[in-house]
Amino acid sequence: MNLKDESLYYLKRIFNQRTLNAKRKKAWFNTLYKHQCIFIHITKTAGISISVSLLGKSIGNMSALYYQILFGKKDFNNYFKFAFVRNPFTRLISAYEFLKDGGGGPADAKIAQTVKPYKSLENFVLNYLTPATAKANRYFRPQHYFICDSDNRLLTDYLGRFETIEKDYEYISNRIGAGEPLQKLNVTKSKRLPYEQYYTSDAMIQKVISIYEKDFELLGYSKELSAIQ
Repeated sequence: MNLKDESLYYLKRIFNQRTLNAKRKKAWFNTLYKHQCIFIHITKTAGISISVSLLGKSIGNMSALYYQILFGKKDFNNYFKFAFVRNPFTRLISAYEFLKDGGGGPADAKIAQTVKPYKSLENFVLNYLTPATAKANRYFRPQHYFICDSDNRLLTDYLGRFETIEKDYEYISNRIGAGEPLQKLNVTKSKRLPYEQYYTSDAMIQKVISIYEKDFELLGYSKELSAIQ
């Protein structure tokens, strides 16, 4: 069994066949093999726009650890691994508003129900969001879970930032020799308020900082709201 066949074998074992079409999986992995790269798609960081524009398709939110198992350490270490990250304060707003709008379709219907009872982000954070509930929901899951190992060591070669998306996208496109102009896909429909109108109490702000503390530290984002770009 060669490395490519071995990776596809592990793919079939790990992923739920009912939720991820086999042809889509094969096409996605063939694309990654072709460009010798691995894109770790973190939710609410413009991942669909990046993936479709860069590689022509998008599929799921698999972590770097999953890819390491699927590809095997040799290919995983040799491939160019990248992800995009985002300020935890603004990512939380984006996830909340996205799910308030119903999410990305039927697959998000159940997840969207988690925000429905809460009329404001503050109410949602103070009465629902905890380290456990955040980790269990891919839209609120801290970003380091997608890109770090169990010792919180980064498994990526390059981290682009949502805040500098065009510049970082161009760098990656040139690096792998692929990609079209960056599209804007899967954008939250509702009009976003200024961030100050979401973060309305110190108790809420401190709880968000506590839940996403490792993201702030590992990804280099300030815990000060005034630093939001």
